[in-house]
Amino acid sequence: EKSGYTYVVPLKNKAYAYTALQDLIRYVGAPAYLAVDAAREEIMGEWLSICRTYCIPQHTSEPTYQNQNRVERRVQDVKRRATILMSMHGTPNRYWDYAVEYAVEIINHTAVRRLDWRTPYERLFGETPDISVFRFTFFEPIYYLEPNMQFPQANMIPGRYLGIART
Repeated sequence: EKSGYTYVVPLKNKAYAYTALQDLIRYVGAPAYLAVDAAREEIMGEWLSICRTYCIPQHTSEPTYQNQNRVERRVQDVKRRATILMSMHGTPNRYWDYAVEYAVEIINHTAVRRLDWRTPYERLFGETPDISVFRFTFFEPIYYLEPNMQFPQANMIPGRYLGIART
């Protein structure tokens, strides 16, 4: 049964795709199957070894036919939401990966009709999500505690809210 849960991990480059798969399995669980687009890093090496270890079948879409992979539509939605977040709050481009992660959190915590007005988080984990984590808006000015500051320096340092620290 599909939960609609979206998982995202910022990577230095495509060669680290297998580490994102490992994190998905560690934090969410092994998926029933993976829809991939035949990218080299998704069909060979460590990625393939992980899929074999956890018995995860892969369904590969044809090259240049992005409409065969429903994940491509979700990627477009996430990018659009991240762009809106950044433009609404005047976020510098170097924080784009945080905006993407925050956009995914919003998607996972928003009830949708096709899940009988449940959130993807609730459908996957079986519990009502805590939405109090959204009390700050993306890139909002905040103060955070720096416990290693020495007296007489203030231990509350100004910063920006970049999202929810899940780990």
